Formats: sequence, C-alpha cells, structure tokens
Amino acid sequence: MLVLVGSGRALGVVWRLSTDTSLVVGRKDSPLLIEGDKSVSRVHATIITLAEDLSGVDIQDEGSKFGIYINGKQCPSRSLSRLLVGDKIMFGAQDSVFHLRRYPIALCVANMRTEPPSAVDRVLAVANSLGMDI
Repeated sequence: MLVLVGSGRALGVVWRLSTDTSLVVGRKDSPLLIEGDKSVSRVHATIITLAEDLSGVDIQDEGSKFGIYINGKQCPSRSLSRLLVGDKIMFGAQDSVFHLRRYPIALCVANMRTEPPSAVDRVLAVANSLGMDI
C-alpha cells in the first residue's frame, strides 16, 4: 500500500493512494487539504496513480505560485514528474512536506473455511481490488 505521510506543517496527515485515481492537493476544498499554509494554492497539484498495482505515481503542479519540490528540486509548472517510494514532496514555501512510503499489509486468515469459494479467496480478491500488496 502506498501512502503519503505528512511532516512539517502537514504533520499527522496520512493519505492512502488508491489505484487508477487522481488526488487534488490544495489549501481549500481539496481531498488532500493543507490548511494554514498560504504558500499552498487552492488547487496546488494533482497526484496521479497510473497502474492498478501502484507501480507509477506522477505529480503535476497546477500552476501554483510557490511550486512543488521533490527531494529539494523544483518541478516544472504544469508538467508531470514521477514520484518514487522514499521521495520527499514539498508543496509551497512553508514546509508542507509529505513522504511517499510503501507499507506492507498483513491479513490474518486463520480459522477461515477453505472450501471454494472460500472466505480467504474473497478477502484476497477485495484486497487486490484495493491495490494492496499481499
């Protein structure tokens, strides 16, 4: 499972990335909301997961005034940049920072029946549809 973990001004914010979706980042009316940082635009960036297995994650600066920085390097405005696990992403100029992390998922399937279609098969199917690495 891929997550964005906040630090700095975004400390405590954790956002799970879903498969084949886009996530708008901003300081007002955005799914990933960064409040209290005036250097973050209302619609600052879009994070795009490219594949069902979350093997590709891109970010696009939506023309923000203070930009996006990946590992300290500014991204070009209105163009896609690839994110890798471990990257540090800063939105704006006031330390609204996230880290892209991959966390494994552990499922306990003890005491589930094994006859087809088993509960284990159903749990695995749901987990796979959510993009979880099992």
